[in-house]
Amino acid sequence: MLRVDSGLPSEEHAVVVGAALARIAGRNPGAVGEQLRAAWRAAHVASRTLRGRRPGVPVSAADPFALGVHQAGGTARLPKYLRRPHDDRAAGIVQQARSGSSRIMALVGPAGSGRARTAWEAVRTLPDVWRIWRTDGDPAEELLAAEPYTVVWLTDATALLQPDVGPMLVDAVRARVDDPGRGPVLVVLLIWPEDWFQLTAWLLPGEPDPHAAARSLLRGNDVVVPDAFTASQVAEARTGRDAVLREAAGADQGQVAQALAGVLDLLRRYRHAPPDVRDVLDTAIDARRFGCPPRIPAALLRQVVDDRDTARDAIAYAVSAGLLIATDAPTGAAERTYRLAGALYHAAAAERAAVFPPARFWNALAAAVTDPVLLRAAAGPPPPPGPPPPAPQRKSKPEKKKKKRL
Repeated sequence: MLRVDSGLPSEEHAVVVGAALARIAGRNPGAVGEQLRAAWRAAHVASRTLRGRRPGVPVSAADPFALGVHQAGGTARLPKYLRRPHDDRAAGIVQQARSGSSRIMALVGPAGSGRARTAWEAVRTLPDVWRIWRTDGDPAEELLAAEPYTVVWLTDATALLQPDVGPMLVDAVRARVDDPGRGPVLVVLLIWPEDWFQLTAWLLPGEPDPHAAARSLLRGNDVVVPDAFTASQVAEARTGRDAVLREAAGADQGQVAQALAGVLDLLRRYRHAPPDVRDVLDTAIDARRFGCPPRIPAALLRQVVDDRDTARDAIAYAVSAGLLIATDAPTGAAERTYRLAGALYHAAAAERAAVFPPARFWNALAAAVTDPVLLRAAAGPPPPPGPPPPAPQRKSKPEKKKKKRL
């Protein structure tokens, strides 16, 4: 019998031999095969664990809040989850991983729509032979070493798929996912709709294509999370037993998930921010709309406020209010950068979709940004605030009825 590095017979050989013996003994070969498959996986993981600690935590011990699921209503518990049609697609992808096929699942949705909760509700159904691993180091290197039966959770997919690192990550994902001999993994990515549009859009022949690697990874693996609940879903939430969910169901325009995630409160803080803070935030939002990467240089944000001290105070206010997040300076950069709170960016960018930035934005961009690629991107039109519509399907032409000759 063939063996693998762990000293165990290979999974398929164990199942095939077990099923053959079951037939001889007059037992159900399918049921015996599934029992052997489960036992082999548990033994395989135990063997790996004895030689070295597997990264991540068992599914049953995972903390959904550490994975990006929002706390709701100031409580430390998750409110009741209402399944929606997109959950069926997520569950189908997870089931394929459970059955032994490595898969990629990209959750695409706007701010507070419930991307992380959708992913969590799907992966929590996996048995404890699976572990959830939110990577903190170099994801490309870590993915190549990912053990079988691991959910690799990548929260900031947009930053990881930028042209400077994206091709390496894509190569690592493909090498791991496309190797059936190493056992199944499930790669979970969370991504905003406008970033999905930028990373997956087809370009005209001859145009630079910096996102070719990301597009090859994302297309066909998406789970689109809707922006709002339907009227019937809102009614179900209002009549349920969960008090937090009932309160969130009172949000306008079916934004139940956004209310649960605190996005509506974040948006209120943005709208009521002092003028200088709004100038800083609008500059960051417009910079992202017009092609700048998630990390916005501090110099760009300072340029839109006349006084340097006032600019520093405005940035500090935005950070303390949870509207901006300070990030470490990129390698070789003189100062740190800032990124918008993800939920704020999408919600506010949708509001500013029809707004052309004022002159001070363009002056600040010209003064603070020297990268010709970014300047060229800013010179073009901003992407739409949501994902592109699906390609229209060709309708077959109805057959013309032949006229009967009299």
